[in-house]
Amino acid sequence: QGRISEFFDTAAHPENVGTRATFSIMVFLLHISIDPQARKAWPHLDFLLNHWDERQLSRFPLFWASEMLADIAGTTAFGLYSIARTGVEREYTEVLKAVCPELASGFTLKSYKNIWALVNSRILTFPGSPEGLPSQPALVPIFDMVNHHLPVPQSPLETEAQVTQHEAKSLGRFGPQPARPSKPSRPSKLHMWPQRAMERGQEVTDVYGLHSNQEMLWKFGFTVPWIHNLTCLTKTRLSLDIQKLRGEGRSE
Repeated sequence: QGRISEFFDTAAHPENVGTRATFSIMVFLLHISIDPQARKAWPHLDFLLNHWDERQLSRFPLFWASEMLADIAGTTAFGLYSIARTGVEREYTEVLKAVCPELASGFTLKSYKNIWALVNSRILTFPGSPEGLPSQPALVPIFDMVNHHLPVPQSPLETEAQVTQHEAKSLGRFGPQPARPSKPSRPSKLHMWPQRAMERGQEVTDVYGLHSNQEMLWKFGFTVPWIHNLTCLTKTRLSLDIQKLRGEGRSE
């Protein structure tokens, strides 16, 4: 019980605000997924649940069979995915079953994983608003259907500043619209707009952030071909045999 309280404690752990919001969204989706009337009231979420089939799930390492994971044994991704998969399983057994035992009793671990992948791959960080609403994770209809796209950089992105500068080349932008002076009491609304002129029929895209491909694959189910050789975001591991190193350079 103490670990659960810590999981949701935003006073002592401000970083838990996003964790709590994301978990609450997953619980809500689990609830409406088995309620036909509730799904009618939330057509966008009903569409997402219907769209989230086995073909979609197969893109995510969370659902890979052990044989598929074995293909990447020895890489940093293998270790990361093993830890992350265990973390999702513990959320189900140690958090969901403790916080929502009645709801959890109607779902298997596989069902929880389905919702976990759906929410974490489509969730947006809603920016703070002029009315003082804090930044927080949210599922935003239509906005979460926008695809990720960035142009291939012309030269390697070697610093955080260069990565940030390149992210600004995304076409789409989203954020709250400030209240107009003529209508100061009107609440702000979330808007998405293109940063530059578009051709007729051109797709509006956004950027999900630049991360290593092992992180992109885990969270979004896809990789970006140029990240590994045009950024410093890819992690690698070098193993050295200490005994052999100690033997090098010795004179007989």
